[in-house]
Amino acid sequence: MKGVRGKSASRYQVGTNFVLLSPDVAKYFPHEQSVIMALRKLIHVTKVRKIF
Repeated sequence: MKGVRGKSASRYQVGTNFVLLSPDVAKYFPHEQSVIMALRKLIHVTKVRKIF
């Protein structure tokens, strides 16, 4: 079976951002969902603090 170059490229370009975490930070975030959850909590906290 032979691969097709660029077959999935358009799907990945639409909404994907890759960020390389430093090793000391990465040990606290074992998978993608843990990073997303932490960022959402941070967003929530900053929004709540702006209200007061």
